Amino acid sequence: EELWEFAYFDHIQLTAIDHPADVRVFTNEKVGPPELAEHRIYAVREQLRPLAARDSHGRDITAAIAEVDGQFVQAFDRLICQGRVEPHFIELDFGTLPTDEHELVLFLTGWLYPTDTSLNIGIDQNPERSLPEPPSLWVVDETGKWVCAQPFIGFPGGKTKSIAVSLNGVFRSQDHRVRIAGSQQLYWDEAIVGWHAGDEFVRQQPLEIESAKLRYRGFSRFLPRRPDHPHWFDYHQVSTAPQWPALEGPFTRYGSVSDLLREDDDRMVVMVSGDEIGLEFPLPAEPLPAAWSRDFVLHSTGWDKDADLNTVAGQGSLPLPFMDQTAYPATLEQVDLANEVWLKNADTLTRQRSHPSMRLKTVNAPQN
Repeated sequence: EELWEFAYFDHIQLTAIDHPADVRVFTNEKVGPPELAEHRIYAVREQLRPLAARDSHGRDITAAIAEVDGQFVQAFDRLICQGRVEPHFIELDFGTLPTDEHELVLFLTGWLYPTDTSLNIGIDQNPERSLPEPPSLWVVDETGKWVCAQPFIGFPGGKTKSIAVSLNGVFRSQDHRVRIAGSQQLYWDEAIVGWHAGDEFVRQQPLEIESAKLRYRGFSRFLPRRPDHPHWFDYHQVSTAPQWPALEGPFTRYGSVSDLLREDDDRMVVMVSGDEIGLEFPLPAEPLPAAWSRDFVLHSTGWDKDADLNTVAGQGSLPLPFMDQTAYPATLEQVDLANEVWLKNADTLTRQRSHPSMRLKTVNAPQN
């Protein structure tokens, strides 16, 4: 954990994804409701790159968005505040698409610079401002007019990730151009169209944790970055000095946390700035076939809470989140469930501070 945040990990699993070398695999790493953001592995053998692409200012972005190469498209000029920019779009022309394909999908790779809690409150209090508008999908109808086909397509969950947008049944004419519009601070690296080649082109081997250890590590050095690039860290250059104001615990005691991470059961690792979980997994049992490649997907179930001063309960790790939660903090109707979750974790939440120089304390369960 590099940032001024709390991280709550309930379950972590690594999966080996084996596939023919000429097949690209995508996961759906987006933020959105379950019907849009459900985990899925796509095997793409045939892909189409844009014949032409431009942004809302008429600039040619075809080369920049043709492949994953670190050339990010910034389709907006005016930054209103972190995470909120002028309304803008990217327009993609793939030519005539094979709409008879069963699973025609637009794959977008990019990253999001989000607002924070204080900014969201400030925007909400300003009648002349609105919250960032997430991406929507637009197509051309039979009159040549652009119309909204999907008002919300989801967005990348943080740093550079790929999202899948179904194109089945979205077109209103023989003009298959699409626009991705919104006012979030998004930067796109690649846009392609493909279709799922079939599950027979993917072999998944789930790998359960062999060892997981929580420890204090410190903070990696920020790498220099261009304004349109996400923040990255040099993991090999580390400082053990605190980088952020101290936050209140309790946190998970250092040492083995394997049993806390093997299942989705509300038994969790609670970590804070400077903490690290070191994980070991077994090798996949099945060898890699000839002319196949292997990728990996790290899947985690958990929650993140930033320590912004306007975040509810943002200066301490309590109350704990849980899977069936309807609001944070828990509503009165879920108080008993929240207490059950605390009791599940009380024995391991015995560390009051994250820095190793700070004395450890035993934390008693909160009183009703």
